Amino acid sequence: MRARTVLSILLFALVVSGFSMGTFATDTIYYAADATLIHQVLSAMELEYEVISDNNDDPTWTFTHLGILITVISYDKVSYGHYGSLLFYTGWTTDAAISLAMINEWNSTSRFGRAYIDNSGDPVIELDLLLTGGVTETTIQEYITVFAQAASSLGVALGL
Repeated sequence: MRARTVLSILLFALVVSGFSMGTFATDTIYYAADATLIHQVLSAMELEYEVISDNNDDPTWTFTHLGILITVISYDKVSYGHYGSLLFYTGWTTDAAISLAMINEWNSTSRFGRAYIDNSGDPVIELDLLLTGGVTETTIQEYITVFAQAASSLGVALGL
């Protein structure tokens, strides 16, 4: 009787774990990003974008999401056209005096993104996404939205 109970519990656990893993098993895991992956992500989000390549033929994507102009820069080349990390970037050009105290206050309360004053004296926010541990398209989509929300929050905090 005890063996039957243990066997029933094990069978139940296997069935439940199989169902729960099945919902995640359909997502492809990416360990590097390429132009095709970023196109799929941005297209799925219905975002129009522009892509340009730098002197090393590394791509940079620019688009607007939630009213924020976002630039995604590819870093850490794994192989030609494949990158191990993405940098999300937004900056403002302003004549207003933005103090480091304001930037530091925002940084101290924000979980996502780091803000700073660039060489021109303008506020900037960045967020890195490391891909080498594996991400899904949904992960990248969520990072784009989280970044746009963080940038919006910074803009409000700075009165921009």
